[in-house]
Amino acid sequence: MAKYADIAVRGSVENIQNLVLQAFISNGFTVQWDGALKGKTDKGSKGANILLGAAAQHHA
Repeated sequence: MAKYADIAVRGSVENIQNLVLQAFISNGFTVQWDGALKGKTDKGSKGANILLGAAAQHHA
């Protein structure tokens, strides 16, 4: 399974950030921007995943 994905799109930075936010938030992810063009998404609890294993999922 891939650890990350590079996605290339054309448009203004603001419009692309809004599209990314809508896509990920609607699927239960949180988005943290590291800059205008770089960010990270998370879903689930990392701590629960460590304690409960496969019963508690965490995706980053």
